[in-house]
Amino acid sequence: AYEHATGNILFLPRGKIGEDLKTERAELGIRLIIGIWGSAGAMGRVLAMCIPVTLYLFLENRTRQMRRLVLAAMLAMQGYSIVICMCRAPWYSLLIALFVLQIFDKRFRKLFYAIAVVALILVGLTWNMVAQSQVAARLGDETSTYEGREARWITGWNMWAARPVRGWGFGRFENESWRFRPSYVTQRLQAPENDYLVVMIGSALLGLLPYMGVL
Repeated sequence: AYEHATGNILFLPRGKIGEDLKTERAELGIRLIIGIWGSAGAMGRVLAMCIPVTLYLFLENRTRQMRRLVLAAMLAMQGYSIVICMCRAPWYSLLIALFVLQIFDKRFRKLFYAIAVVALILVGLTWNMVAQSQVAARLGDETSTYEGREARWITGWNMWAARPVRGWGFGRFENESWRFRPSYVTQRLQAPENDYLVVMIGSALLGLLPYMGVL
């Protein structure tokens, strides 16, 4: 929240400056945050996973008012934070997670539909404001994020295939990927742009299986 309000990045990756991270989207009038996880996408993914759990704990603690107050504050902070991440994938993921949650949790089902109805009414009444907001600009961004990533995915898969059990160690992709990239790629690749490939390259099956088990 501090970073979003001031533009001052407190936790820069080692060896990077703010300009290197390309957080400004001038054409949309928005600025992506870095947060404590190193990128807006990573921050959004963590929050999309935490919010349904926090909501479940809030529903579980109906008789413990102090704990409910703490959890309500957590939900408010997490909800605000995932919005200012300005990343679409975590937004969609969270909506899907909440929809799935209401299928299995009757306590949340009524709340889910109440929130949906209120949200639709509020959006309808304030549509002009919503249409000009940063969130709407981000949702309407038609810039494709596919170009250039396929080569990274192929490279990452090739690296994992070379060491499928123990992997290469985390942080080695940038230095080792040149040997495994497709022939049509000439530039240096910095990241595989895929969470599963990050784990597969870093620790291969020894890390991927526990990771999938946690999920």
